[in-house]
Amino acid sequence: MLGRRSAVLGENGVNMSLSAIARYGETVNADPRVSQVAEIVNEILGPDQVCLTLVHLSLDEDIPTHKAVVTATIEIEKHGATRSVDFEGRGVGLLDAFFEGLVSFFSKEYASLKTISIADYRVKLGDASDLEGRNSDVDATAVIKVRNADEKEYEFAQKTPSVTYSSALAAINVVNFFINSEMAYVRMHLALKDANDRRRSDLVEKYRGKMAVLVHATSYSEVVARLERGGS
Repeated sequence: MLGRRSAVLGENGVNMSLSAIARYGETVNADPRVSQVAEIVNEILGPDQVCLTLVHLSLDEDIPTHKAVVTATIEIEKHGATRSVDFEGRGVGLLDAFFEGLVSFFSKEYASLKTISIADYRVKLGDASDLEGRNSDVDATAVIKVRNADEKEYEFAQKTPSVTYSSALAAINVVNFFINSEMAYVRMHLALKDANDRRRSDLVEKYRGKMAVLVHATSYSEVVARLERGGS
């Protein structure tokens, strides 16, 4: 249809599945504060961290209006088990639609995702000076800056030969980071309650120190409220 663009990304081009593990620890040019939180998360959760894998992504974009619809399949690896989920996102352009779909889907379980928003997005292309003819196989680095509930901004980036793929993976890295940060905070919150009940002042100080780093990621007020109501 004139004025519309539709594509299904895959390993060998159009109409194939595309997959790769996207973890925030593998991003390029990661913000030092992201690394600081990630280190604490790794210490707390270890192998229990959630890992999101992009399996399939389809984009349908109306060029005149810039409105886009993205459908995607993601594998969720958690506690040694893997399951696939499908979701749809709508927005202005690929990233807006994909990120909206990701956050809408996962915020049902991980409430802290509701506190983040995209503050900036840019793509940097590699040096094409050595390319010959019409070869355009240069690396594209997608950089996403997100803003949390405290108006602090964090930068995530991903580099692949595809602008679309880099952008999608960078968005997954953002969500993956905040999911694991929330899981780590919940674990520390419960551990702190137990330490207080057992009057273990040594553990109370230890857990509070770790939680003080985790709140650098974003606010967990809704998460804590849910825990206090007896949710999980």
